[in-house]
Amino acid sequence: MNFLFDASAILNAIKQYAENSIIIFKKQYTLNLAFYEMGNAVWKLVYRELSTEEEAFSIINTIKNLWQLFNIITLKKEDLNDILQIAIKDSLTFYDASYLYYAIKNKIILVSDDKKLRKTAESYVTVMTSLDLIIPREDS
Repeated sequence: MNFLFDASAILNAIKQYAENSIIIFKKQYTLNLAFYEMGNAVWKLVYRELSTEEEAFSIINTIKNLWQLFNIITLKKEDLNDILQIAIKDSLTFYDASYLYYAIKNKIILVSDDKKLRKTAESYVTVMTSLDLIIPREDS
């Protein structure tokens, strides 16, 4: 099965599954913007004094190491009008609409821990949370 992970699901899966997240992410999909969204989320932890700088760099290094497991999708300029149309129609951020657009276009399961995105996406594609993931055996 192929999954498209948004940034929220990636970060939560890393927390929930630790080293097993390697098995979950291998050959799955995410958008290139997830890297920046996750970086921003880690920065917010430090900014809000919920994490130390040392912990933040540890999280970023984990993200960097896991990043290579994904098939990274870069949307094209030709996709922008359709993404904007979804964003406007469904009152989503352009970022969230980008994930939904790619999931719709490629008939792929969207994995998100963002409640609003999940609720909207359910009418278009199959949606899961990071908690719904089942860790496959490595030999599968």
